[in-house]
Amino acid sequence: MQLELSTTLYWYFPLNSTRITIYDLDNLQAGINNVQASSVNAAGINQPPMLEQSRTYLPSDVLANYQARIPLAQIPTTGLLVLILGLVLFFISMMTDVLLERQANTLALLHSRGATRAQIFGSFIAQSVGLGLIGLLVGPPLAVLAVTFITANVLPTPDRGALAALFNEPGQVIAHLSWFAVASALITILTMTIAVGRSSALNILAMRHEAARSTHRTLWHRLNVDIIAALVALVAYGISVYLLNSPALSTQVRLVLLSPLTLGGVICLLLAGILLFLRLFPFLLRLGTRLAARSRGATAMLALAQMARSPRQSLRMALLLTLATVFTLFAMIYASSQAQRIQDVANYQVGADFSGKLTNSYFHANFDDLKAYYSGITGVTSVTLGDAQQVTANNGAQDLSIELRAVDAGTFAQTATWTREDSVQPLHQLMQQLVAQRPAASTRRVIPADVDMVMWNTLHLSPGAHFTLTIPDAGEVNFVAVAEVQHIPTINDGSIPTNTSDYIPSGGLLVDYASYTSVLLADFQSIGIDVPLNYIWLKTRADSLTLRAVRAEVGNPNACCFQVDTLQDRRAIVSNLQADPLYLGLIGILAIGATTVMLLALIANLIASWLNVRIRLSSFVVLRALGATPAQIIKILLWEQGITYVTGIGLGVIAGILLSVLVLPYIVYTNLAPGGAGSTASPGAFYVLQSVPPVQVIIPVSASIILAILLAICIITFAMMARVVLRPVMNQVLRINED
Repeated sequence: MQLELSTTLYWYFPLNSTRITIYDLDNLQAGINNVQASSVNAAGINQPPMLEQSRTYLPSDVLANYQARIPLAQIPTTGLLVLILGLVLFFISMMTDVLLERQANTLALLHSRGATRAQIFGSFIAQSVGLGLIGLLVGPPLAVLAVTFITANVLPTPDRGALAALFNEPGQVIAHLSWFAVASALITILTMTIAVGRSSALNILAMRHEAARSTHRTLWHRLNVDIIAALVALVAYGISVYLLNSPALSTQVRLVLLSPLTLGGVICLLLAGILLFLRLFPFLLRLGTRLAARSRGATAMLALAQMARSPRQSLRMALLLTLATVFTLFAMIYASSQAQRIQDVANYQVGADFSGKLTNSYFHANFDDLKAYYSGITGVTSVTLGDAQQVTANNGAQDLSIELRAVDAGTFAQTATWTREDSVQPLHQLMQQLVAQRPAASTRRVIPADVDMVMWNTLHLSPGAHFTLTIPDAGEVNFVAVAEVQHIPTINDGSIPTNTSDYIPSGGLLVDYASYTSVLLADFQSIGIDVPLNYIWLKTRADSLTLRAVRAEVGNPNACCFQVDTLQDRRAIVSNLQADPLYLGLIGILAIGATTVMLLALIANLIASWLNVRIRLSSFVVLRALGATPAQIIKILLWEQGITYVTGIGLGVIAGILLSVLVLPYIVYTNLAPGGAGSTASPGAFYVLQSVPPVQVIIPVSASIILAILLAICIITFAMMARVVLRPVMNQVLRINED
């Protein structure tokens, strides 16, 4: 007996998602690829004529796409973590110096009385190792508790299952993070060791000389860190320029390498500039001392002279305030830019409040009925119908894919969501130009079009230039370029170079549907062409009841023949992107990092200021004994700390804004909106679409509030130091030193 019809057999192998963690993703994807490659020629499966043509496939590419998108999210995350770690280490180094300076007299006395450097060094190293071990033991459990608390309060309820990875496989989590904890502890111990090394060699004479006039050069001074940072920045800039213009690299590799290079290069450049300014800071203080000596008052001269004699404390505090201000400002601008990016992506992918393709193509005869149907839905304030399709342009020997949007120009300006990044010229003016040229289009059989920047540059167009496009099922149609726009929402124009095989349109154009229809019907009437209505844009009210009604009606699969396929909802996309775990992770790191850095900086500033005043307390008391009034003492302190605060915060504001403007366009990351244009894009297209629409750098109003709070804290710190200076009794301070 012989079977005349072939039979297809299916074997389904479901994945147990509850047992899969992020650490298994690479191995899982590699295993799937191996099975797909080996099943084609597997002898156990292919047994002709009974079993043949076997193959393995996945119902979705979601795992591969997610795996390819992870590096782009890891770049800003890793960069921010490195910045936070560096600032924390600088804080540790400074606090170690501060604590050692507090015990400088005791250490110098011990060294002068016979204690060896090794003994002093060893005692402090033992303390450093003990603190490092305590941090290594206590840090990971606290980190797990912090992650659990934050995740439970930030992630949406459906995504909180990710917490299971912390408890189902604790050994795997500990093994993956142990190297980071050990490395952090070792780096912390090394930082404290370097800080201890110098102080362990001081004797009483050297300490007195150093207190009278500082001759010690800081570590970054001795190593010329500013020059090295400048050289690194130049090298990183050169490599980034090469990557931007190299055709040998894929878009994915180019963007993955470009982001860290840009971040590292700009940070090194700004660090070099800050350190170079601080290198010149003592010279500026000496210059200020000479200028102040010509004035009648003595307070400014005394303050500047003291800072010029021993600038180390002022430099250290200014550098700490600068770095803390830079990171805090950068974090706030980053968070605001990320939030704006979500709005821009949603606006760009939808183009209105709602949009989507109609299930069937409706023709010109149904225009009024279709518009009346959607206009009658409660909450809909404006409706635009049109045609969205792919056309072809011939650029020499190459055919280019162009996205065409034919819209009702009379209503599109009221319906669509366009921003200044989409076009410099307002949308209502663009639509008025298209409406005004309707009679000329019918007469001359040339369709006026607004062309986006990519197509404009690709075809080398100019205002009034004529070009020809090939319309599917019709033929060649003549167009005239009316105006250039930067971008047309719903068209992923791929505005950066790419050599991937993914489909990225070579731009797009926007035309009036009435002009488009009249020209096509006149040119191709002989073949009986009909111009479809296959796309719709809706503008609605924003209240929850209206949105619920519109979503139920427009997305209703039983809505006769007026059903919208793949409905795109701008507000729903915004909500989904704001709940994206990668976005929440970035915002969480920014919030925790900025808070930690600022608190540590303020604590270090307070302790360092207090210690500086305590060390110089006898000097202030001597000035009081010589006749200086309390107001003059306060003015001296105000000059010293005011210069330090203004220098640190001012440099921080300038460097933070420069860092944000130069870096954010390359590291702001946003996932593709579910259901939006390009939401199913392949990895290569996903990387290309990160620049469409362009990233906006937003400086939030709250940044000025934070700076005001920082200034207020500095004023409170100054008031506390003034109280410390004026409080002691002179006869208790002016006594003979027993050493």
